Amino acid sequence: MHRASPIVPDWILPLRLAAVLVLVGALCGCDRGKSEGVPFTPFPIPNVRAPAWSPDGLTIACSRLKEGRSDILLFTIETAATRVVAGDESSEDCPAWSPDGKRIAFHSDQLGSEDIYVLSLGGGEPKRLTRSPGFEGFAGWSPDGKRIAYQSDARGHWDIWVMDADGGHKTPLTSGAADDTTPAWSPNGARIAFGSTQEGSSDIWVMDATGGNLQRLTQASDDEWRPAWSPDGKSIAYVRSHGQHSGIWLMNADGSDQRRLSRDDGRYHDPSWAPDGKRLACDRWEAKQPQIGWLAVPTAQ
Repeated sequence: MHRASPIVPDWILPLRLAAVLVLVGALCGCDRGKSEGVPFTPFPIPNVRAPAWSPDGLTIACSRLKEGRSDILLFTIETAATRVVAGDESSEDCPAWSPDGKRIAFHSDQLGSEDIYVLSLGGGEPKRLTRSPGFEGFAGWSPDGKRIAYQSDARGHWDIWVMDADGGHKTPLTSGAADDTTPAWSPNGARIAFGSTQEGSSDIWVMDATGGNLQRLTQASDDEWRPAWSPDGKSIAYVRSHGQHSGIWLMNADGSDQRRLSRDDGRYHDPSWAPDGKRLACDRWEAKQPQIGWLAVPTAQ
């Protein structure tokens, strides 16, 4: 059956131009360590945040803010079509795709407290995985789809926990007085990156996926959190906050070569890699309104 060629939306053209400029910069020998950042190219969808790129690269899951609450929305990149997959009178936030692209984890306050739910995109109601009187959220799937890491304040402060993908065998991976947040699994499943206040301000740390063997990667005076591993496992994107401003930064997986990716002193959050590793989706806030878009990742020399 003949398939018509898709019409390329006008908003995609600036992204292609940005990608060309990044490639030219790499070929001319520009110093990535001194980069002033790359432009933010917005998606044509307002009032959404916390983007998560699908494993096939075709769809963005995100949180749409509406009347004091939020829904989980799917945004198709090629057509700009949208579809609400979770949301009623409660708030659903921070979606995370399973590695096979068939399920989405998110946290919701639909029963009072914030808990983690998993929704099958094939149909059915979301399944509640955690039952805490406080907050449990920021779910991150293991690469094999069998486990979920998340942050919980069940013990009076934020810790990183892990559970089976069906909600069983909940186990804390961190302990102590520090706040440990926003876990992200490495592509090979061996390590988990997270934000932690173990040394005062929040820094990016990594540990074994079973807990232990902790390593501090950043040591800036600013707060750093929300890490995201690149698909090849060689880089980590993260948020660095300073006062009312925050940006998207990149570093090598061992903590070296830390550099800013976002261009201006705005409010950027929630980095999410495209499967090809060439772009990062994120949200940017202006005048109390979030907008999702993408940043082109400079090509390594």
